[in-house]
Amino acid sequence: MASKYFRESAYRLEELLEKKILVLDGAMGSMIYAHEPTEEDYRGERFKNHDVLLKNCTEVMCFSQPSMIKRIHMEYLQAGSDIIETNTFNSSVICMEEFALQDHVRELNIAAAKIAREAADEMTKQTPTKPRFVAGSIGPTKKSLSLSVDVNNPASREVTFD
Repeated sequence: MASKYFRESAYRLEELLEKKILVLDGAMGSMIYAHEPTEEDYRGERFKNHDVLLKNCTEVMCFSQPSMIKRIHMEYLQAGSDIIETNTFNSSVICMEEFALQDHVRELNIAAAKIAREAADEMTKQTPTKPRFVAGSIGPTKKSLSLSVDVNNPASREVTFD
């Protein structure tokens, strides 16, 4: 069933792209920061006693503030976005290590996708002739993969592709 849904969505997306330019949403991080969240907002109940500060870890807000994340998606959709990105820009093991959340990456990505999908589906129901799409957001890591960290070994890297 899911694969049929994805094929239909991909076909519809390609069909629309042949006819018009589609609008992608804007930056999720700046929209979150505009709400001026506190450390407690980032933590929520789930990470209330987490050992590491979570302020500025916008991805964790998919757990602690899902309604805020959905509202931001809805604002972009109401402003005319055809495609919204998941709140997962830094949701990789490498980036989440900084916040000691690397073990939650898969769950974070799934939660973010569900929130975005819910918003897109809600908006599409309101205007069925204008379908909305969700794209996974993948940002860079803080590790350079092209430069060696060891001057004595030019092939050395902090992380590998795997």
